[in-house]
Amino acid sequence: MSNLEFARAQARDTKIKLHGPDAFAGMHKAGQLVAEALDLLVDEVKPGVTTEALDALVFDFAMDHGAVPAPLNYRGFPKSICTSLNHVVFKCRSVSPPRAISVVHSIPVGCLLSFLAEGRSLGSNQNQDNAMNPKTTALVLIEYQNEFVSPGGIFHDAVKGVMESSSMLANTLEVANKARQAGITIIHAPISFTDDFHELTPTPYGILKAIVDNKAFRKGSWGAEIVESLKPKSKDIVIEGKRGLCAFQSTNLDFILRSKGIQTVALAGFLTNCCVESTMRSAYERGFDVITLKDCTAATSQKEQAAAIEFDFGMFSRPMNHDEFVDQLSAVSA
Repeated sequence: MSNLEFARAQARDTKIKLHGPDAFAGMHKAGQLVAEALDLLVDEVKPGVTTEALDALVFDFAMDHGAVPAPLNYRGFPKSICTSLNHVVFKCRSVSPPRAISVVHSIPVGCLLSFLAEGRSLGSNQNQDNAMNPKTTALVLIEYQNEFVSPGGIFHDAVKGVMESSSMLANTLEVANKARQAGITIIHAPISFTDDFHELTPTPYGILKAIVDNKAFRKGSWGAEIVESLKPKSKDIVIEGKRGLCAFQSTNLDFILRSKGIQTVALAGFLTNCCVESTMRSAYERGFDVITLKDCTAATSQKEQAAAIEFDFGMFSRPMNHDEFVDQLSAVSA
């Protein structure tokens, strides 16, 4: 085996992520934005300014330039920059209540931005050049149940418009079939309750109240069944115990994923800005490489669908359309 062949084998075995030209262009752009953001802060760091004001300044700058502050929501960190009122950079004082700067000597400010292009954070180590490994990838199908998917389902009319606008169900069927052929693990995550909903608080509110009030997703009912066109196949896995929004909470999804050595989780299903997003955030926090299939999700309105995809998906996942995902599968299978 030549040195080149050995290096390639090592890259495959250890899953080294190789960056392509687009990724390097993104990194270059991110570096430019960081420099500009720091220049912007120079004139703003003065007596009386608060760390909160500096944080807001950088956040607005990032949004105006199509970027996302890297520290924001990283393992729960709620701010766009890390600031310190002493010489300890990254002491993350922004987590504490806003503090006013009284005397300016030297205010180290950590400012990290990831440039976004077409929904991908090219400045990060999760980029569009990642090679998908079917053996370590799972497709999680969230709540493809009759209550949502089928005419006559309690919530079908609410999601019908968004489903039809993107051919969401047809896209999902294509992805599921191609994923099975490629050897990807297919996981179904339905939600269900007993007839009296005693698993929930006696005074539910929000989306769970809507479920209780409409007596939806009751175990054994037609509405709680997975839609016929996506019925689990023999090697599919059906997660049991989902009683809330996130597919990880109250289930053994995390245990199953880790037991099977899954590293990449692709998400699809209902509702875009509810259970899909909640599961996306949890998967991201747990360290999985998260893909969200934009045109395999549906919300109760186009406005909610667009808002979730535009503002949230890129922060906690690598959003893509189903054809992009299928193309990656085809490339791996070729």
